[in-house]
Amino acid sequence: MRNSAVHITGCVLLLASSCLSAADTAEQQESLDDIYRRVFGAKEALPGELESDMKVAGQGSGQIRVLTDTTKITHVQRDTLLTAVEAFLKPDIYQGLATASAGNEWITDQQLGAAGLTASYNSMDLTIDIAIKRESMNRRMRSILSTLSGHKGMMIPEKLVEPAKASAYVNVYSGLSYDHQALQNPAHFNVRSEGAVNINGFVLEGQYSYQSGNTQTPLTRDYTRLVIDDPENEYRYQIGDINTQGRNFQNRMDLGGVQLIQNLIWTDPQEYRPQGDYPFKLDGSAEVEVYQDGNLTQTTRLNAGDHKLSELHADQGNEVELKIKDDFGTTKSLHFSRFTDNNLLSPEFSRYAISAGFPAQRMNGKIQYDTRHPVASAYYQTGITDSLTAGVDAQTDGKAYQVGTDAIWATPLGNVNAGISHSRTATGKTGEVARLQMNSLEEHPTDVRSKKPKYQWPGWNVAVQHMSRDFQSFSVTPQTTTATTANVTEQAQHVEWQLSGGLSQRLGHSAGININTSQTRYFNATPNRSVGAGLSASLGKHLNLSINGTKRHDSQGKTDKSWYLSMNLNMDPTPSKRSQNLSESYNNYNGLNSSSRLTYSLGDKGRYGLDSLAGSVQLQSQKSKSALGADMRMRGEKFDLNASNQPSISDQTVGYYSYASLNTALVFADGEAAVSAPVQDSFAILDAPEGLEYPMAAKSGKTLFSHTSDDLHELPEYYDGVMQPGGSTVLPNFGAYQVQHISTDGAVLPEIYDLNATEFDLMPDYKSGYRLKVGGEPGLILQLTLLDSHGVALPLQGGQLTQPEKMAAAPPPIQFFTDEQGIASIMPLRPGRYHVELFSRPEANNLSIEVQGNPGETQTLELTVP
Repeated sequence: MRNSAVHITGCVLLLASSCLSAADTAEQQESLDDIYRRVFGAKEALPGELESDMKVAGQGSGQIRVLTDTTKITHVQRDTLLTAVEAFLKPDIYQGLATASAGNEWITDQQLGAAGLTASYNSMDLTIDIAIKRESMNRRMRSILSTLSGHKGMMIPEKLVEPAKASAYVNVYSGLSYDHQALQNPAHFNVRSEGAVNINGFVLEGQYSYQSGNTQTPLTRDYTRLVIDDPENEYRYQIGDINTQGRNFQNRMDLGGVQLIQNLIWTDPQEYRPQGDYPFKLDGSAEVEVYQDGNLTQTTRLNAGDHKLSELHADQGNEVELKIKDDFGTTKSLHFSRFTDNNLLSPEFSRYAISAGFPAQRMNGKIQYDTRHPVASAYYQTGITDSLTAGVDAQTDGKAYQVGTDAIWATPLGNVNAGISHSRTATGKTGEVARLQMNSLEEHPTDVRSKKPKYQWPGWNVAVQHMSRDFQSFSVTPQTTTATTANVTEQAQHVEWQLSGGLSQRLGHSAGININTSQTRYFNATPNRSVGAGLSASLGKHLNLSINGTKRHDSQGKTDKSWYLSMNLNMDPTPSKRSQNLSESYNNYNGLNSSSRLTYSLGDKGRYGLDSLAGSVQLQSQKSKSALGADMRMRGEKFDLNASNQPSISDQTVGYYSYASLNTALVFADGEAAVSAPVQDSFAILDAPEGLEYPMAAKSGKTLFSHTSDDLHELPEYYDGVMQPGGSTVLPNFGAYQVQHISTDGAVLPEIYDLNATEFDLMPDYKSGYRLKVGGEPGLILQLTLLDSHGVALPLQGGQLTQPEKMAAAPPPIQFFTDEQGIASIMPLRPGRYHVELFSRPEANNLSIEVQGNPGETQTLELTVP
């Protein structure tokens, strides 16, 4: 049966390859089984019983016997299957399957289906495939399989390091700013402290700020909340200062209350919102770079508070990114889309959030809650089919409300995005708003079969939105007598229609052009119109140019024209391997006001210390005035240092704004505290092994360390932390619920430690910490001499030591090889009994030794091989 199947399968694959090379698009989607039936007719019947290799969720898991009814698998071998799937299933699912099949040799297909498993015979690979539904698989294995997706040949970690039962961190961002134009109080000292305490998965997190310039309330509490995750079922519970997520036409709200979020962790579809003037908030003054469709169009400085994209004239592109660098030197990015994102949810996915509480607002430096007006907010979104995703949303305070629904539909022409919302105010006024948007499908630059350039149709997008006169987005303001107010400007509240569209086209591999237009019609007012165009090109390998222009007509009949030119030159690295970049931007407004910025940037040549020193110098010009600015940054293992001096050019004067910041963190895990750079989510403290003689590098990931010298005192080229003899280091950046890896440089590990304990796989919980002992515990050095029955040494013999399976946490087999005197040096070993196996003498299977002694000692043993 097996040889016949192999021969037939080979013929099928050959014919399938021939068919696919000439097939049209529909035929390319045809499965190999369908081709088999089309070429040969009915499939060959399965035997009543067969044994073959097994794959569980795509991973090889040994062999298994099954029974069939000649068309499908009806029974699978119980004990073999349970052993193979235990690591994959949720504990209750596994226990239910084991109980349902107890006392039987076989598990039926009905019992498999009840547990979310299916068994099928793969005639192409000649394997028995065990598929597991997502809801039956435990979170750890879901994350592992997601991490390994696309990385064939990688081993699934059999055991992940568990996070500490108790851990905590506190990030401290301290900054000193000086406004050279301020007449009073030009200098300010600010400190922001954020941290989290994790006790068995219960996370208390919060943030406090100190501002020396605020004489009334210099110390403020920004937020405090308790976060409880149920990652197995993908729930997150939050109690305290929460915020609702804006959906469809909903507004985001800050509340003091409770929140339940489902499916927050395992799916990552982007949030989508209607086209409009997106708001964003800055906790402190910051430098903001504006990128539109990937092009830098403006660099400006904004004060703390609420802002909108209209302040930045960010309407020349369809995709907008803001890179925000605050006075503490921390950088974050915000992404906005003038058109709805096109992410669909698979039919097996859904997500929702329910929030309830009291409106929160900062007043006089304190968070105040309006307990007179409790509100509730919720949304639900689900994948209906592979091409349709829909959702509903609602917000209310018992008197006023807003409800809506939205959908994303993938069609052969493009992606359709639609949403509607209905509102009712506390005074009884009702209104509606609706939008409809379409985006073209993404084109691939090459044909996967021919590998030849393929013509790309222009990308396009169109959008229309209509709002009735009395529509008001639900919003609440603490300490007011009404729970619903308009959360838009007076002018925007009277928007009746908004129309917009865009067209983009690649011109070869190095250039592109885009055109966009929009029109906004107000009730009883002249429409606003704008049209813009842009061209970008790469000239050679180093030079990139772009130019964008916009013409606007506002409701008062005023016409504005502006154009923007940018140039970016990636220069050759310096002799010390520091990167160099020269960029120039020029902005002209109505042919009168113009500004330019010429920037030279020098990159770092290493991770820490002076090697990490990097910065830039800028020449800024505006209204016939010019000024120089500069900034620098440096990283240490335990801190980040940033400094900047930027000009502020006005009609009359040129002023400067200077700041310097020092950022660090204190971390704690399983009784040990350490200082590190600021933590992003989760961290790991790595303790150096005792007796370490040389600095030991550590890093995230599985790539090998690269040494440029044989001197063990010299560190490798790339690392994230260094353990000095007798010390420790902290790796501060690990995302939650994803399998990640830590590597340490085993080349400097003392011989008495376990080389296997220099690599660690971990999957952190939310804001959790680890404490890892590099090298594990020290062991014994064994000098083992092998003798034959006549007492003669056995040279050049290979073998391995294993410990009994009943031992908890038994290490993997330890291989050895004897020298010409029959002696093998084996290290490190834990005390205990070991079985000895010789590869050349498998018949000698009853050999064992007893290893005794203290760590670091050498034990000499002789073993006679019959």
